[in-house]
Amino acid sequence: GIFHRPRLMSARRLPAVLEGSLGGFRRRSDAPQCDGSAHGTRRRGMSSRAECVFSPAAGAAGCRHFSTRYTTTPYLARPYVNVFNPKDTTQPAWMSDQQKEYSKVLFGKPIAAHPVLVAQTIHNLPDTGIPQVAVVGKSNVGKSSLINALMHGKEIARTSGTPGRTRHLFTFDLSDHLSLVDLPGYGFAKVPKEIKNDWAVLMEEYFTRAKRLERVVCLIESTRGPEELDERLWDMLQEKGRRLMLVLTKVDLLKPMDLHSLMMRVVVALQQLPPELVWPFVHAVSAREHLGVAELRCSLSAIASDHRRAAGRQLVKKGETPARTHR
Repeated sequence: GIFHRPRLMSARRLPAVLEGSLGGFRRRSDAPQCDGSAHGTRRRGMSSRAECVFSPAAGAAGCRHFSTRYTTTPYLARPYVNVFNPKDTTQPAWMSDQQKEYSKVLFGKPIAAHPVLVAQTIHNLPDTGIPQVAVVGKSNVGKSSLINALMHGKEIARTSGTPGRTRHLFTFDLSDHLSLVDLPGYGFAKVPKEIKNDWAVLMEEYFTRAKRLERVVCLIESTRGPEELDERLWDMLQEKGRRLMLVLTKVDLLKPMDLHSLMMRVVVALQQLPPELVWPFVHAVSAREHLGVAELRCSLSAIASDHRRAAGRQLVKKGETPARTHR
């Protein structure tokens, strides 16, 4: 690729300035508190006294830190972390009450599926005028489960019986507000060379041709962390000028301290990339336990909101009456 980054650093090798801002831990009494509307549940991989700090309720978007048997709470064991200011715990604009409500409505809208595209037909990619979000990740990263969780449990994305065999591109429109593009998983070792080649062509052509692509959501399995194939994808996105968004999946399998360490590694890696090509937040989710899913909905729904506001301004310039941004 055109951009070469250093290997991911462990917490012990972080730059001093970053270590100073991230290395500490927040005491329980100082941790941000949720509004108390949602109740915690027991978590696998934690002590019996552990409490779930992400609300399992679909509409809740609490930002409580993990509470464990430790007397301190990791800074970065959170549903989202600011890449360029990890210490910041203020609520971003896309987590406003209005955006939360809109995200519930948006991901509950009727879904229109487009014809399946493969490497040989990607040149037929239509321009619907709807902003797109592409979701991609290695095989078995939990992509289908996460897409279904975003849709409040609707099973629109089906898992393949044979990992790595899918080489199709699926597109799902949420009315005329937002379009989700489900890209095939990559990195399964036993896949024939022909399928790997088809995947490479499909990705290359899609990232080149997509006119409405606003963000590429790269899923990283939290038990493995970013690997070489993931970084190759990042290189491709930089070459194409596409904006990367990183989402850590299956965080229910990690202890808070492990998630904190992984977040530090990921933040350092993303800080090496051009800022204009990075969504400034890393998300941590579990589709199975519904952790961080509501926050991710809010983040993605902001794309649709921004698009509709921009369209409304254009209509005003033409003397027409714009549609409401939130419906």
